[in-house]
Amino acid sequence: MIYHSDIETFQHSRECWNVKAPTPSFWYSSYYMDYIHIEKLIFRGKHGHFEKERRVEQEFAVSVKLGVDTLIAAKSDTLADTIDYGEVKNKIQTILEGNSKYLLEKLAEEIAQKILEDVRIKTVELTIQKPEVWDNGLPGVTISRTK
Repeated sequence: MIYHSDIETFQHSRECWNVKAPTPSFWYSSYYMDYIHIEKLIFRGKHGHFEKERRVEQEFAVSVKLGVDTLIAAKSDTLADTIDYGEVKNKIQTILEGNSKYLLEKLAEEIAQKILEDVRIKTVELTIQKPEVWDNGLPGVTISRTK
């Protein structure tokens, strides 16, 4: 791991030697981890251990936290330089509204792997909840995956 003091030392020595080379971006990428959030997406699907859960659609609530480097997008102010929320939402929706799964863990893993196909995304934290299952309580699963 490269520490902030290492970056400062590199920049100082570069200035002393009057070198015009930029600071390597991988140093900043290693140091900074920014997060893009999408909270409380609601979709309907047929997933669950019991047959009745796979026969009748039920509501699923999904929240996702994506670990990315937003420095380039912050400088350019251009959507192409960041993660498009709409594309992530569509990936989640396609899987949740697709083929039935027995477990939330399977759904979460499939969604996380699909999201990590984007090389700019380094980490995914994904929560799926089933709001309609119980009268009291909110069951769900949260997974974290890193490239």
